[in-house]
Amino acid sequence: MSFSRTRAILIALMATWCGCAPALDNSPVFTGNSELTYNIQDLDNFSPAGYIDARWGNFQSVDSSTIFNSTITLPCTPLTLGYNDLFISTSRTTLAAYSVPSQDYSNFQVSFTDTSGTDWNLYRFLHFNDAALFPSTATKLIIVIHGYNPSSNANPFASTPEFVSLDNNLAYETNGTDWQVVQYNWAIDSDTGPEDLDVAVYATYAAEIGHQHGQHLGQILSVLYPNLQEVQFIAHSDGAWVARGAARNLLADEPGVKVEVTLLDPFMPNTIPLISSVLGDSIMDALPNIPGNSTLYLLENYYADDQLTDLAFGTQDTFTWRASDIGNCRIDWSPNGGSSYYYQTHEGPIGWYSDTIYQSVYPGTPLASLQPFDLSHVGWRRSLFNNEPLIVTPPPSTLALSTGSALSLSVTASTRDRTAFPSSSLSPSISYQWYKSSGSTWVPLSGQTQPTFGIASVQTSDAGQYLVTASNSAGIAQDTVTVTVSNPAATPFAAWALANNLTLNAPTDDPEHDGIPNLIKYAVGLDPNKHEVSPATLSMDSANLYLTYDKARSELGYTVQTSTDLQTWTTTGVNQGGAGPLVTASVPIGAGGKRFLRLSVTMSP
Repeated sequence: MSFSRTRAILIALMATWCGCAPALDNSPVFTGNSELTYNIQDLDNFSPAGYIDARWGNFQSVDSSTIFNSTITLPCTPLTLGYNDLFISTSRTTLAAYSVPSQDYSNFQVSFTDTSGTDWNLYRFLHFNDAALFPSTATKLIIVIHGYNPSSNANPFASTPEFVSLDNNLAYETNGTDWQVVQYNWAIDSDTGPEDLDVAVYATYAAEIGHQHGQHLGQILSVLYPNLQEVQFIAHSDGAWVARGAARNLLADEPGVKVEVTLLDPFMPNTIPLISSVLGDSIMDALPNIPGNSTLYLLENYYADDQLTDLAFGTQDTFTWRASDIGNCRIDWSPNGGSSYYYQTHEGPIGWYSDTIYQSVYPGTPLASLQPFDLSHVGWRRSLFNNEPLIVTPPPSTLALSTGSALSLSVTASTRDRTAFPSSSLSPSISYQWYKSSGSTWVPLSGQTQPTFGIASVQTSDAGQYLVTASNSAGIAQDTVTVTVSNPAATPFAAWALANNLTLNAPTDDPEHDGIPNLIKYAVGLDPNKHEVSPATLSMDSANLYLTYDKARSELGYTVQTSTDLQTWTTTGVNQGGAGPLVTASVPIGAGGKRFLRLSVTMSP
């Protein structure tokens, strides 16, 4: 069958890829045979000339037809999912695409006859994981990303011992915490070709596809995980471009998320002679300046000089990041002057980072391979996980108080690294802030930026929910307490004392030192916060002594008593007067020449 004479049929077959895609569906969508999109948010807008062989798909092979060579053979790499996974373009500068009929595909190659003189370029569609990668409630993630896949492994993580060790150590460290470790497997798209003479070209294809996977991953994180707070990308080789693209897109859409980017032997295509790619040092150097960079916690570059051992060219670059970042940490070293080296392979930085996790868990068992490194400055101890604030001693969840009593709340926060290594930790300092709820919002309490918060004498208005946050550049921890304030006023007198803000509020107390106790002032309607002369008025005539007072409280018992010596008091002979409210009691003066009256007030228990 002549391939050139079936083009109309092939375009019709290709329509099976078209259709309306959901918001995060990054399946390929064709417009005719000249435009192909995966609906990925591209914030970089790199020049198409910068990565021409990866923007449509995974370039597989090229063959030219002539009148002397009518058999076209286009091989593809082993992870190809079948003929529907492939398309052909007659150009590598502008798309002129056609699908592959099933009868032309077998044994990982496309074969047909043609004598038109056309260059036939075989591509495989890119495979973006559109399903939810992580639990929908995920708030803190460590995302491990593999790189170039020259061996066509369906799962590079399982087939690489250093990744197996890293996964086990991360799982051990994060077990029982609110962190989750996940692996971003893009094996099909990083399967760009074997480790042969064109390995640098194939690795560049993988880097350029990885950049698009990063854009996709950042979009997924920002859209599908609204509660995300912290994420660390740990990326090897070409996976550095997945991490860089993900950080770029995530922080542009969700600038509040704390992000750490840890690169392990990252591959920089444009440092390889004769390789043309927009991706390289200048792009990675600019990572600290991406929008949303205020929450870019830490950038790390751990690399090995593995050019001679693994021919891993383009993975020895260093970066001029911020002073707080780690842009140039070489991890391979020789304990005996150069006859042997630790970690001097392309996978060496993966093993090194895994070992720093192990050493953090078991500091009492020193690893000889880590001897030259100050692990307080590099490796796992610098991670978001180890340096985020944790509430060590929380306030009580509820606190019941009475009006007038003192409110005292306190909290203690630290980090995992500072707790484990108090004398050498580089954990950023922790700041505190107390808040009080106001409807659906938290209002910061002015000046309350210490671990303790208190109110000397609470009132009913102080009841409610309080929040304390402990934050640093690696994250934020918080806790809440619900405070209830009850009014202990069992009697109207207590309510009166509270309303008048009496600190000395017992019935017998005399806060104004005027000789008139609180209960008497309450009984006759005097102001307890003013110095008074007398609670009643005395008068007399030739026969009687009178005492006039205001009977202000119906719940109290009022009696006027008399005495002739100020020692013995009685109500005998006293006319208690009317019902009030203004009452005048009287007693005959008698023949002795001395007579006294006083007001006595009693309150029910």
